[in-house]
Amino acid sequence: MAKYLDFHTHLLRHRIFNVKTVILLGILWLTEDMMLQQVAALGAAAGERITPAAYVFLQSYAGFLLIFFLEIMVFYSDTPFITHEQLYVILRTGKIRWYLDQIVYIVISSLLIVLSAFFLCMLRLLPILKYSLSWDRVLGTLALTDAGQQFDIVIAVPYKILNRYEPAEAIVYSLLIGWGVVCFIGILMFCISLIRNRKTAIIIATIMTLIFGIQNYYPTWIRYLIPLSWMQITELGVRYSEFAPTQKYVCIMLPIFLCTVFFLGFFCIKKKDFEWMEEE
Repeated sequence: MAKYLDFHTHLLRHRIFNVKTVILLGILWLTEDMMLQQVAALGAAAGERITPAAYVFLQSYAGFLLIFFLEIMVFYSDTPFITHEQLYVILRTGKIRWYLDQIVYIVISSLLIVLSAFFLCMLRLLPILKYSLSWDRVLGTLALTDAGQQFDIVIAVPYKILNRYEPAEAIVYSLLIGWGVVCFIGILMFCISLIRNRKTAIIIATIMTLIFGIQNYYPTWIRYLIPLSWMQITELGVRYSEFAPTQKYVCIMLPIFLCTVFFLGFFCIKKKDFEWMEEE
């Protein structure tokens, strides 16, 4: 058992801590630095500090999410993780256990991805960062005035979010929804790779990302079917028309979507004949 755990710990380190991850983190840092630069400038000019809850509005910004989803797609582009090294695991544990191990890896890695985005946001705002249980004046100013336009801030701060949530509540909810959506993308790409192939998984993930990017040009009911848009908590419950996802809808449907793709892959793995590939 100890050797088995050591082996999987080695695989986890090998998959997560590599050159590709460093490059993706670098792109994520540059993206957040660019989008938070003017927010930091506003705080410095006003002599005010900002809470980590600024990440809630960064995660709700479509421009940030579009880049973020593309990075997630690249991160999971090596699904279904079939290498000669994995042959040892399947021979020792069987296909079902191997499948569950991959799901655990996706769950853990998706959590690390979301936490990385959050901590990079805190790092960028570190010079003006403060920890408070109430909303800060910087976000309040952006919500109640046109300071965002004056400082060319691309991130919207709707007052309804400040009124609906406490900062800690908004952060936790954003991170949990983000974790669930990233996990859904990873498991979906994994299952599609098992059913068809890796290229099909990448194509479908790309199409989902593109639909998210131009969702304003489609009927609003599309938001019910594309979980990617659920990470925008500032949009939940906004009644563009008679169709609009709510927080309650997302909390119910996201677990259903996750369970659906999980069991889809579970039944597929029983009939799957693997084709072994060289390590990339």
